[in-house]
Amino acid sequence: MNSKTRQSLKRDAQSLKPLAYIGNEGLSKNFINNIKELFNTNEIIKIKNNRDDNDKKILRLMAEEIAQKTKSEVVYIIGKTIILYKQNDKKHN
Repeated sequence: MNSKTRQSLKRDAQSLKPLAYIGNEGLSKNFINNIKELFNTNEIIKIKNNRDDNDKKILRLMAEEIAQKTKSEVVYIIGKTIILYKQNDKKHN
């Protein structure tokens, strides 16, 4: 993803509300399946970390794991919020 695309996605994500929340269960199989389902109708997903820890490294690792398991890309992480992108071929045909 080039920087111009990343900037555009960041701008688009600003007005979105979080569609998923990381809770005490962490990245459970149900959580990952929920994200996969969300990508059926959304290209950009905002995920909020509601866990008590505020470690940025842990959040980065979680974001990368979610992206890998859902075949998406991390657009950016700000505070406790992760923005993911996955192109929906149905929308681009």
